[in-house]
Amino acid sequence: MDQDLHDELKAVIIQNPAGQSPLWEDIEQAVGAEPICSFYVRPETVFDIDSVYEHLMVYILTPARLLTISTDTIHDLDERGEWATTIHTIRIAQIKEHIICRRRGFTDGGIGELNSVFLRLRWGLTWTQEIHPASCDDPACVNEHGYVAVVTNEDMGVFIDREADEEQFARGLHFVAALEAAIARND
Repeated sequence: MDQDLHDELKAVIIQNPAGQSPLWEDIEQAVGAEPICSFYVRPETVFDIDSVYEHLMVYILTPARLLTISTDTIHDLDERGEWATTIHTIRIAQIKEHIICRRRGFTDGGIGELNSVFLRLRWGLTWTQEIHPASCDDPACVNEHGYVAVVTNEDMGVFIDREADEEQFARGLHFVAALEAAIARND
C-alpha cells in the first residue's frame, strides 16, 4: 500500500470524457498530499429523457480515507447543462461494517468463475426513512392497521460486473480487496 497511484489515476481520468472537465483538479484538491493507495473508475453512459451524457464514478483509497466522486452533466439550474462533481470523504476508521456479495453463475461443470461483486459500506451517517400504510393479508379487510416504518442506513454500494468490461472488472476487484484490507487494519 505504499505505492502512490496519482499519475496512474490522472491518466485514467484524462482518457474519459471527464478529462475535458476540471475533475482532476477537484480530485487533487480533495486528496491533498495523501498517497493514493488504490482507485476504481467506473464510467457510465446515462440516457435521460431527451439526452445522452457521460457519468463517472471514481472511488479513491488513501491510507486514512475513502473518497467517492460522482461527476456528470446536470440540468437542474441551467437548461444548457452544467458539469457537477460531488466528493464524499469517509475516514476508514468510521466504517462500521461492510458487506460483500460475490456471485458466480452455474456452468455445465458446476460453479463458474466470479461474475459480479456488490460491496456495501455502512458508517452510520446517512439514514433513509420510509413510512407506508400498514395492511394485512386479507384483501377484503377495511380496518385501519396504522403505519409501518422502515429505517435503513446503507451509506454506499458499489457494483462491479464482469460483463461490462473485463479490465474494469479486474480493477474493481483489486480496489475491493485493497479497501477490505484497509478496513481490517482499522478494526
